[in-house]
Amino acid sequence: MSKIAIARHCRTPWNDQGRIQGQTDIALGPQGELDSARLGRNIRSELGTQITHIVTSDLKRAIETALIVAQALCLSRERVIIDPGLREARYGELEGLTPAEVARAHGEYVFYPPVDFRPFGGESGPEIYVRQVTAIAIAQRRCLDPSALLIIGHSCALNVMLYNMTGEPFHLKTGEFRLVDLD
Repeated sequence: MSKIAIARHCRTPWNDQGRIQGQTDIALGPQGELDSARLGRNIRSELGTQITHIVTSDLKRAIETALIVAQALCLSRERVIIDPGLREARYGELEGLTPAEVARAHGEYVFYPPVDFRPFGGESGPEIYVRQVTAIAIAQRRCLDPSALLIIGHSCALNVMLYNMTGEPFHLKTGEFRLVDLD
């Protein structure tokens, strides 16, 4: 059984406002920058120098988190690999809205859709899954040692991927990381 380190990007102003970010490119807020440094220290404390590469989404909040974590892990910028395949789920016209605004406009059912549901111009669970596992497989081949890889991604996209890989519900808070067993 192999393990992989997975982290969710740190806080943005839209996280603080409860807005759906999706693929809208939002930067970290000041608290997110502080949380990223803490995340890096936590990873270094738990894993030491095991991590040799970070692979991250190409959205600002994930890149910024990755670069700050890389500093804490004493990794050069060249060890941070940016891959658009690790982007958050695309929520289409729901991006930028709060759950209350979506519920008023479309009903609460939107947040508990079937797996093949595409929210208002967004993408389905299977589309997210294929995109994520393809990006991680490429990163694992590039890194050579999968246990030396840290993936920094987004809430829904990571949840979809890891649920499909492990069969277990998975939710990371902003700025949290876990080691995940993959069979």
